[in-house]
Parts: sequence; structure tokens; C-alpha cells
Amino acid sequence: MNMQTTAVMAPPAPSGFDEMKLPVVMMRDILLKTMFRKNIDMVTDLARSGAFAGASDPGS
Repeated sequence: MNMQTTAVMAPPAPSGFDEMKLPVVMMRDILLKTMFRKNIDMVTDLARSGAFAGASDPGS
């Protein structure tokens, strides 16, 4: 049996919304589902939750 193992690397994270190439409606749905699942009601809590890559905590 020929088993080859190769290193699998994740693609780089997009640097902006336009690089995601997702429809706006789908991005909205993902955002709303994240807010519902994590019980988030403030934008600062959403940024802190990790839903936005590179978001920093303004209180730190």
C-alpha cells in the first residue's frame, strides 16, 4: 500500500471583505449566526469574540 503524507497548510486569511468573495447576504447571515450563537448584542463584544480577524480591544 502506497501511503504518502504531505504537509497540509491552511490558506492565508483574507485581509478584507472583498477578498472573501462571498455574497453580502451570506456574510450578513454568518455575522447574525455568530451573534446569536455567542449571545452578543454589542459591536465591541462581536469584535472581541474573534468574528473579525485583527480586531483589537479598545479597552486595552
